[in-house]
Amino acid sequence: MLPTLSKEESEKRVSAYYKDAWSQYRLFWYSPASLALHMGFWEDGARSLTEALLQENKFLAETVGITKDDLVLDAGCGVGGSSIWIAKHIGAKVIGIANDQGLIDEARRNAEVNKVADITTFELQNYNHTNFPSDTFDVVWAIESFDYALDKRALFEEVYRLLKSGGRLIVADFFQNRDIRNRNEELIFDNITTTLAVHQTQWWGEYLPIFKELGFKNVRELDKTSAVRPSSNHLYRVGLAVSPVVYMLYPLRFVSRYVSTLVDHWRCSGAMDKAFQAELIKYGVYYAEKP
Repeated sequence: MLPTLSKEESEKRVSAYYKDAWSQYRLFWYSPASLALHMGFWEDGARSLTEALLQENKFLAETVGITKDDLVLDAGCGVGGSSIWIAKHIGAKVIGIANDQGLIDEARRNAEVNKVADITTFELQNYNHTNFPSDTFDVVWAIESFDYALDKRALFEEVYRLLKSGGRLIVADFFQNRDIRNRNEELIFDNITTTLAVHQTQWWGEYLPIFKELGFKNVRELDKTSAVRPSSNHLYRVGLAVSPVVYMLYPLRFVSRYVSTLVDHWRCSGAMDKAFQAELIKYGVYYAEKP
C-alpha cells in the first residue's frame, strides 16, 4: 500500500529516486536525440523509442497550441528534453523547473549542446509552490511529473495562479483506472508506485472536478493508453533481457543502492506491462484553459 508521507518526505524521496535512477535511465531509456524520460507516443509513423518520445512532445505541443510568442513553464522538466524540443522546433521561451540540482545541471548542459540556452532557463524549484509572479505563463506543461503531487487541488491552484488570462495547461501522466481487486493486483500496483517513488494515487477523471471548481474552461480528457503501450512492451523486453544480470546481482541489493534500484526497475518493467494489460492503469492527457 502507498505510504502516508508529508510533502517534505515525499519530495525528498522523489529527489533521491532520480539521483539513484539517473544512470539507469541513461543506459536503458534516455538518448541524446530524445533527452526524454517519459513514455512516448507510438503514433504518426513512430518506428523507434526515440521517435515515439519525440512524437509525444509534438502531440502535446500541437494540442496546447504553443507558438513562438509564448512563455512556457515546463513543470518537472527532468533533464530538459521537452523544454529543449519546444525551443528548437517552435522558438518559444521556456523555463524548466525541477526539485533536483543534478537534473537542472544536466538540463543546462543539454541546452548548451543544443544551442538553445538563450531561450531556455532551468531553475531548482518546486512546482507546488514556485516564486514566479501571478499571470506569468502562457502555457504550463507537465509530462509525468504531477503524479508526485500529494495535494492535486493545491497544485492546480498554483498552476491557475501562474497562468495568464487565456493561458493553457497540458498534462500527460499515468492514472489509476479502477479499484484493485485482489492481492496480486495490489502487488503489481505497489511495484510500480514504490519503484517510481509515487506516494499518492491519482485517478483517471480526478482532475475534472478540480478544474471545474477552480474555473478552468474548455477542458479536454484524452485517453492515450494505446499510444504508450508499445513503450510498456519495450520496457518489459528490456526487463527480460537484463534478467540474467539481475539474478546474478540480486544478493547485493541490500548493500548497493545501484543494485537495489536496478532490481526495483526490473520488477517495475513487468508490473507496468501487467497493469496495462489488466486495465488497472491508463495513460492520459488533460488540456485546460484559464479564462
